[in-house]
Amino acid sequence: MRELYAACCPEAEVVIGPPPPDAIRCADLIRRPEVLRSLVDVEERSSGHILRASAARTFLSCYAIRLCQVTIMPTVIGDVLVHPDGVLLRGDGHGFGVVYVEPEAIQPVPELASGLVIAAGRVLEGHMRALATSLSVEPGCAWSPVAGQIGFGLGTAMARAHAPKEELLEAHRLLVEHVPWLAGTGRLVESSTGDRLVFLRSKCCLWWTIPVEDECRSCPRRSDAERLG
Repeated sequence: MRELYAACCPEAEVVIGPPPPDAIRCADLIRRPEVLRSLVDVEERSSGHILRASAARTFLSCYAIRLCQVTIMPTVIGDVLVHPDGVLLRGDGHGFGVVYVEPEAIQPVPELASGLVIAAGRVLEGHMRALATSLSVEPGCAWSPVAGQIGFGLGTAMARAHAPKEELLEAHRLLVEHVPWLAGTGRLVESSTGDRLVFLRSKCCLWWTIPVEDECRSCPRRSDAERLG
């Protein structure tokens, strides 16, 4: 499983085992509004966002990347299911460098079942939709822009994974087919050089509203050519 996570989540540490006492259970972001609010607060302080909506959307982008890396990607690459209720993390600023996965959250895909369908139901239509509802109390976090951050998280998780491009593109196509609202969030395509995948997001996270007004690399305000380079 450690080798699988090295391919699914190459830029972060995934710890399989009992989490530390201060780790935040992902399910608590839905059950306890104050926990979700505290993570948006951390993003707001660490990034210097001028708008609260910017901090909320940026938080969700970072969160969606990491959650998809540790739940969806093991299904795509290794035919393994990871339940989001067994995932914990720390709000350590912009992004989550360490993620904790409880061993009992990891299960093989049942015989004759579609792992992608199960993962999509649990993670995208289940956990992430519920999180979107919880986040809707924040200004500027209606469903459409929030869905964009979820789609960006999934697409970026796939773009960063160490796996054959054709396998990742087909898995993304199947997920979009099963979860139709993903289609409006962007496109997973090959880069201009063909050596990697790039997710061209169609919804803005408002990162450009930080004080230095610097657009993120995937910003839809940039042209496709800029983002594919």
